[in-house]
Amino acid sequence: MWARSSEVERPLGVREAPGSNPGGSTHFLRELFGGNNHAPRYKNVDGEISTMDKPRFAFSPPQPFSSNDLREIIEKLDALEKEILLLKKRISDMERQRPPRPQIGMQEPRPVERLPALLSELDLGNVRVIESLLDWVQFMLSKVGPEEYPKLIEYYRDIGWISESVAQILLRYAQGMYVEEFQGYMLPEDHAKSLDYITRIKEAME
Repeated sequence: MWARSSEVERPLGVREAPGSNPGGSTHFLRELFGGNNHAPRYKNVDGEISTMDKPRFAFSPPQPFSSNDLREIIEKLDALEKEILLLKKRISDMERQRPPRPQIGMQEPRPVERLPALLSELDLGNVRVIESLLDWVQFMLSKVGPEEYPKLIEYYRDIGWISESVAQILLRYAQGMYVEEFQGYMLPEDHAKSLDYITRIKEAME
Protein backbone atom coordinates (compact mmCIF):
# COMPACT_ATOMS: atom_id res chain seq x y z
CA MET A 1 0.00 0.00 0.00
CA TRP A 2 1.14 3.48 -0.73
CA ALA A 3 0.62 6.79 1.08
CA ARG A 4 0.11 9.80 -1.19
CA SER A 5 1.44 13.20 -0.19
CA SER A 6 1.21 16.50 -1.94
CA GLU A 7 4.59 16.01 -3.67
CA VAL A 8 5.90 12.43 -3.44
CA GLU A 9 4.42 8.99 -3.19
CA ARG A 10 6.14 6.62 -0.78
CA PRO A 11 5.37 3.22 0.68
CA LEU A 12 3.51 3.04 3.93
CA GLY A 13 5.75 2.66 6.95
CA VAL A 14 8.72 4.36 5.18
CA ARG A 15 9.61 7.66 6.69
CA GLU A 16 11.81 10.37 5.28
CA ALA A 17 15.22 10.69 6.87
CA PRO A 18 15.53 13.52 9.34
CA GLY A 19 16.68 16.70 7.64
CA SER A 20 15.72 15.45 4.21
CA ASN A 21 13.79 17.72 1.92
CA PRO A 22 10.37 16.78 0.85
CA GLY A 23 10.20 15.83 -2.73
CA GLY A 24 13.07 13.19 -2.52
CA SER A 25 14.82 12.55 -5.84
CA THR A 26 12.89 15.29 -7.63
CA HIS A 27 14.28 17.87 -5.28
CA PHE A 28 17.82 16.38 -5.69
CA LEU A 29 17.70 16.56 -9.48
CA ARG A 30 16.47 20.17 -9.42
CA GLU A 31 19.35 21.04 -7.12
CA LEU A 32 21.85 19.17 -9.25
CA PHE A 33 20.95 20.85 -12.52
CA GLY A 34 20.24 24.40 -11.29
CA GLY A 35 16.78 24.39 -9.63
CA ASN A 36 15.69 26.37 -6.54
CA ASN A 37 18.05 29.24 -7.28
CA HIS A 38 21.16 27.16 -6.46
CA ALA A 39 24.34 27.48 -8.55
CA PRO A 40 24.56 24.73 -11.14
CA ARG A 41 27.23 22.18 -10.31
CA TYR A 42 27.92 20.73 -13.78
CA LYS A 43 27.13 23.64 -15.99
CA ASN A 44 30.57 23.75 -17.54
CA VAL A 45 31.07 20.03 -18.13
CA ASP A 46 31.47 20.46 -21.88
CA GLY A 47 34.06 23.17 -21.35
CA GLU A 48 36.09 21.02 -19.00
CA ILE A 49 36.06 18.10 -21.43
CA SER A 50 37.22 20.38 -24.23
CA THR A 51 40.28 21.44 -22.17
CA MET A 52 41.54 17.87 -21.58
CA ASP A 53 44.88 16.90 -23.01
CA LYS A 54 44.74 16.05 -26.64
CA PRO A 55 46.65 12.99 -27.94
CA ARG A 56 50.26 13.74 -28.70
CA PHE A 57 50.48 11.52 -31.76
CA ALA A 58 48.37 11.67 -34.82
CA PHE A 59 48.19 8.62 -37.05
CA SER A 60 47.55 9.12 -40.70
CA PRO A 61 45.62 6.45 -42.51
CA PRO A 62 47.75 3.98 -44.50
CA GLN A 63 48.43 4.98 -48.04
CA PRO A 64 47.76 2.35 -50.70
CA PHE A 65 50.69 1.05 -52.77
CA SER A 66 50.70 1.86 -56.39
CA SER A 67 51.71 -0.66 -59.01
CA ASN A 68 54.92 1.29 -59.70
CA ASP A 69 55.94 1.18 -56.04
CA LEU A 70 55.33 -2.56 -55.88
CA ARG A 71 57.32 -3.14 -59.07
CA GLU A 72 60.25 -1.11 -57.68
CA ILE A 73 60.31 -3.14 -54.46
CA ILE A 74 60.33 -6.42 -56.40
CA GLU A 75 63.21 -5.22 -58.57
CA LYS A 76 65.27 -4.25 -55.50
CA LEU A 77 64.66 -7.64 -53.91
CA ASP A 78 65.73 -9.42 -57.11
CA ALA A 79 68.93 -7.36 -57.28
CA LEU A 80 69.71 -8.11 -53.62
CA GLU A 81 69.20 -11.83 -54.17
CA LYS A 82 71.61 -11.79 -57.12
CA GLU A 83 74.28 -10.04 -55.01
CA ILE A 84 73.92 -12.64 -52.26
CA LEU A 85 74.34 -15.49 -54.75
CA LEU A 86 77.41 -13.80 -56.22
CA LEU A 87 78.99 -13.41 -52.78
CA LYS A 88 78.34 -17.07 -51.97
CA LYS A 89 80.05 -18.11 -55.21
CA ARG A 90 83.10 -15.97 -54.46
CA ILE A 91 83.42 -17.40 -50.96
CA SER A 92 83.16 -20.94 -52.33
CA ASP A 93 85.90 -20.20 -54.89
CA MET A 94 88.17 -18.81 -52.18
CA GLU A 95 87.62 -21.90 -50.01
CA ARG A 96 88.67 -24.17 -52.89
CA GLN A 97 91.79 -22.12 -53.65
CA ARG A 98 92.96 -21.89 -50.05
CA PRO A 99 95.59 -24.50 -49.07
CA PRO A 100 94.40 -27.18 -46.65
CA ARG A 101 94.82 -26.40 -43.00
CA PRO A 102 97.28 -28.54 -41.06
CA GLN A 103 95.49 -31.05 -38.87
CA ILE A 104 96.89 -30.22 -35.48
CA GLY A 105 96.90 -33.15 -33.14
CA MET A 106 96.07 -35.69 -35.87
CA GLN A 107 99.64 -36.33 -37.02
CA GLU A 108 101.52 -39.29 -35.65
CA PRO A 109 104.11 -38.26 -33.05
CA ARG A 110 107.66 -38.38 -34.22
CA PRO A 111 109.85 -40.90 -32.46
CA VAL A 112 112.15 -39.34 -29.92
CA GLU A 113 115.71 -39.55 -31.08
CA ARG A 114 117.75 -40.61 -28.08
CA LEU A 115 121.38 -39.67 -28.00
CA PRO A 116 123.88 -42.44 -27.45
CA ALA A 117 124.45 -43.17 -23.79
CA LEU A 118 127.67 -42.05 -22.19
CA LEU A 119 128.39 -45.66 -21.28
CA SER A 120 126.77 -47.78 -23.96
CA GLU A 121 128.71 -51.04 -23.50
CA LEU A 122 131.07 -52.84 -21.16
CA ASP A 123 134.15 -54.95 -21.86
CA LEU A 124 133.74 -57.60 -19.20
CA GLY A 125 137.04 -59.22 -20.25
CA ASN A 126 138.95 -56.14 -19.11
CA VAL A 127 140.14 -56.42 -15.50
CA ARG A 128 140.29 -52.65 -14.96
CA VAL A 129 136.71 -52.35 -16.20
CA ILE A 130 135.53 -55.07 -13.80
CA GLU A 131 137.33 -53.44 -10.85
CA SER A 132 135.87 -49.99 -11.53
CA LEU A 133 132.45 -51.51 -12.13
CA LEU A 134 132.43 -53.36 -8.80
CA ASP A 135 133.61 -50.26 -6.92
CA TRP A 136 130.85 -48.21 -8.54
CA VAL A 137 128.13 -50.72 -7.63
CA GLN A 138 129.40 -50.86 -4.04
CA PHE A 139 129.40 -47.07 -3.86
CA MET A 140 125.80 -46.76 -5.11
CA LEU A 141 124.55 -49.43 -2.70
CA SER A 142 126.16 -47.60 0.22
CA LYS A 143 124.23 -44.48 -0.70
CA VAL A 144 120.71 -45.66 -1.51
CA GLY A 145 120.52 -49.24 -0.21
CA PRO A 146 119.40 -52.38 -2.05
CA GLU A 147 115.71 -51.40 -2.28
CA GLU A 148 116.29 -48.03 -4.00
CA TYR A 149 119.25 -49.23 -6.07
CA PRO A 150 117.11 -50.37 -9.09
CA LYS A 151 115.43 -46.96 -9.19
CA LEU A 152 118.82 -45.24 -9.27
CA ILE A 153 119.97 -47.43 -12.16
CA GLU A 154 116.73 -46.69 -14.02
CA TYR A 155 117.28 -42.97 -13.46
CA TYR A 156 120.79 -43.10 -14.92
CA ARG A 157 119.41 -44.98 -17.92
CA ASP A 158 116.64 -42.42 -18.49
CA ILE A 159 119.00 -39.41 -18.44
CA GLY A 160 121.33 -41.12 -20.93
CA TRP A 161 124.28 -41.92 -18.70
CA ILE A 162 124.08 -45.68 -19.31
CA SER A 163 122.43 -47.90 -21.92
CA GLU A 164 119.85 -50.60 -21.26
CA SER A 165 122.46 -53.35 -21.58
CA VAL A 166 124.78 -51.64 -19.06
CA ALA A 167 121.83 -51.17 -16.69
CA GLN A 168 121.10 -54.91 -16.74
CA ILE A 169 124.74 -55.70 -15.93
CA LEU A 170 124.74 -53.25 -12.98
CA LEU A 171 121.56 -54.84 -11.61
CA ARG A 172 123.04 -58.34 -11.92
CA TYR A 173 126.27 -57.40 -10.17
CA ALA A 174 124.42 -55.86 -7.25
CA GLN A 175 122.66 -59.16 -6.47
CA GLY A 176 125.86 -60.62 -5.02
CA MET A 177 126.71 -57.66 -2.81
CA TYR A 178 125.61 -56.79 0.72
CA VAL A 179 125.84 -53.54 2.68
CA GLU A 180 125.10 -53.21 6.40
CA GLU A 181 124.50 -49.46 6.46
CA PHE A 182 123.58 -47.00 3.76
CA GLN A 183 122.92 -43.29 3.51
CA GLY A 184 119.40 -43.55 2.05
CA TYR A 185 119.73 -40.85 -0.61
CA MET A 186 122.06 -39.38 -3.23
CA LEU A 187 123.60 -35.94 -2.90
CA PRO A 188 124.64 -33.91 -5.97
CA GLU A 189 128.27 -34.71 -5.27
CA ASP A 190 127.35 -38.41 -5.15
CA HIS A 191 125.93 -38.20 -8.67
CA ALA A 192 129.09 -36.40 -9.73
CA LYS A 193 131.16 -39.32 -8.38
CA SER A 194 128.99 -41.77 -10.39
CA LEU A 195 129.80 -39.75 -13.48
CA ASP A 196 133.49 -40.02 -12.57
CA TYR A 197 133.17 -43.84 -12.39
CA ILE A 198 131.65 -43.81 -15.89
CA THR A 199 134.58 -41.78 -17.17
CA ARG A 200 137.12 -44.19 -15.61
CA ILE A 201 135.37 -47.23 -17.10
CA LYS A 202 135.36 -45.68 -20.57
CA GLU A 203 139.05 -44.76 -20.28
CA ALA A 204 139.82 -48.34 -19.26
CA MET A 205 138.25 -49.64 -22.47
CA GLU A 206 140.21 -47.31 -24.76
